[in-house]
Amino acid sequence: MAMEDGYILAESVARSPDRLTDALRDYERIRMPRARRPQLGSRQRAKENHLASPVARLKRDLRMAWRSRFGKDKSPTQAEWLYEYDVSQETDFSVKKPG
Repeated sequence: MAMEDGYILAESVARSPDRLTDALRDYERIRMPRARRPQLGSRQRAKENHLASPVARLKRDLRMAWRSRFGKDKSPTQAEWLYEYDVSQETDFSVKKPG
């Protein structure tokens, strides 16, 4: 995600070199939705990784085994979606400005 951040930040600044505040606002607008999902997923994984109850751990382990055996899970606790993402396809930055 750091490379994605760098791409968007560089493009935002390149498009508004004299208006850094606008460039940073654009950067935040574009990155916030994508950055929010892994943060929430990380919080959820932290909760699941530190369960005190043996019964809760067993339920977690069975749920994880079920997910890995019977299909893709697009919940925030899975990471496949992170690697399939093409930052240039999600923004209008892939189109060069005329001039």
